[in-house]
Formats: sequence, C-alpha cells, structure tokens
Amino acid sequence: MTSYKSYFLWAEHARMAKLERRVESAHREYQDRAAEATVAQAEGQRAAEWATAAEQGLQVVKAHQAETEAGLRASLANTEVAL
Repeated sequence: MTSYKSYFLWAEHARMAKLERRVESAHREYQDRAAEATVAQAEGQRAAEWATAAEQGLQVVKAHQAETEAGLRASLANTEVAL
C-alpha cells in the first residue's frame, strides 16, 4: 500500500505542478493583453488629442483667412476709390 500511496502522491503533485504552470501561463497572457489594451487606449487618446488640436488649428486659420479677406476687400475698395 505504501508504494501505491507514494505513486498517487507523486502523480497528484505532478498534476498540481502542471496546473500551476497553466495558471501562470494564463496570468502572463492576461498581463500581456492588458498591457496591449493600455497601449491601444493611450494611442487612441493621443489620436483624439491630435484631432482636437488640428480642429482648433483649422479654426484659427479660418479666422485669420477671414481677417485677411476683409483687409483685402477694404484695400481693393480704397484702390478703386483712389482711381
């Protein structure tokens, strides 16, 4: 009976070690995927910030263009009056 118990304990120990390795592997995979998700989220946030900055820059350019056009119209009117 003793050898049967020894074999049983050895087999049970081997099974538990295998399960522990699988759990550790799954945990590492989870950590890798979580890190990838964090990177993707940060990249998405940067893209959103870049788009917002680009939109704000476009609004500034449009305002400057309107001011320039108004100045050119005034200058044209003054030139026409002078001629």
